[in-house]
Amino acid sequence: MNESIAISLAKLERTEKHIDTLRDEVMGYLADEPSEIITEPDGTIKLKFITDCPPIIPILAGEIIYHIRSVLDHLAFALVSANITGMRLPEGWERRCQFPIHATLPKGYAVPPVPIKRFHEYLPGISIKAYTFLEGLQPYYTRGNGNQTLGWVAKLSDIDKHRHVNLVEGQTRQRMIQILLPLDPSAQVTNPLYRRMKMQGGFHPFVAFDESALGSGPNKIPIADVMQSCHDLVKTRIIPAFDEFLQNL
Repeated sequence: MNESIAISLAKLERTEKHIDTLRDEVMGYLADEPSEIITEPDGTIKLKFITDCPPIIPILAGEIIYHIRSVLDHLAFALVSANITGMRLPEGWERRCQFPIHATLPKGYAVPPVPIKRFHEYLPGISIKAYTFLEGLQPYYTRGNGNQTLGWVAKLSDIDKHRHVNLVEGQTRQRMIQILLPLDPSAQVTNPLYRRMKMQGGFHPFVAFDESALGSGPNKIPIADVMQSCHDLVKTRIIPAFDEFLQNL
């Protein structure tokens, strides 16, 4: 196995431990009952959080996303260093080298695909096969979870590195469940089975990101699940592809 691939997998193994710790911290926060059920003036019942999430939760999320983003950049650096195509690499390429992630089409391009020359700005000398894989993974394509998830990595990383720890908040989903009731033999019903059921509501609290830059999707998903999706994308799709690109070196 290529050394860069082995190190990347080792970093992701550490990331998995951080995700487990994040889940534990969220469970501990929710176990302390940071919320209460309130009734609005119109009779609507809601779950309101009265205790903010502890700082360790967004701090852990930042550490996880840092490891994931660094794995991507290490892979990109290894790919260019390999110089598979044998071209003369431009001076100072190391300073510009990074794993490209474009949430929107780069300036000057109206529709995808973005040509290989644009990727050479970050990854000079990459093969057509590597370019095709990386270009097809870009978040400016709206299809597929992989494209969307890679966009999450970029946005969360930029916020945590350059602005502040990612904002998080307690949220809740209201769930309705069916409960079977004993059938009253004396009741006059046209559909006894239906009459034996009633709906009962319940609340499912969780912790999610609260960053408008992410859009509505990940802000409605438990934070550890978002981190797991980012981790899994790199481990199951990106690393195997780079392993193939680098396997003969």
